[in-house]
Amino acid sequence: MEKKYVEKAIIGCGLGFFIIIGANIWIYLSGPSSGLWWWGWLLQILLGSVLWFYGCYTIAKGEGRHGSWATIGILFLMGLIILICLEDVNSKKWNKTAIVSFIISIIGLIFGLGLSSFGIISMLSIILGIVSARKISKNSEKLKGKRFAITGTIFGGLGLILPLWILTSVLWTIIARF
Repeated sequence: MEKKYVEKAIIGCGLGFFIIIGANIWIYLSGPSSGLWWWGWLLQILLGSVLWFYGCYTIAKGEGRHGSWATIGILFLMGLIILICLEDVNSKKWNKTAIVSFIISIIGLIFGLGLSSFGIISMLSIILGIVSARKISKNSEKLKGKRFAITGTIFGGLGLILPLWILTSVLWTIIARF
């Protein structure tokens, strides 16, 4: 949620909650025979509910949703929980290319150590990692996953270097025996 909405949401929902609960207690304790229950009802409806819906409205706006999502506040605490649990529209999205680069680099390490992929998988993970890291750097306010991209690039490099190192070590050992 955007920071400018957090305080307003806490004040609106918090004060609204306590006023509604307090007004319900007042109504219950005053009883229908006295004329005081009417004031508790007015307090609950006019002040508590307005503050409650204002808090729900700021939560909806803070998460990048339309203000009409505040109507889910009719469900009281359940509505507040639903509003809070909904995905924040303003949050950063994962760069899928970075995640794919990371996964492919691990596959490249596994197959590369067996010398079965000839470095193709590792080269692919390096290319995808570099491309996604650049894309994330350009759109850092909208995208996340740069660590996946960097790790995919590094593991891809290891997937290229380690099999060559193993191959040269084996060849060196064979040559040294002769």
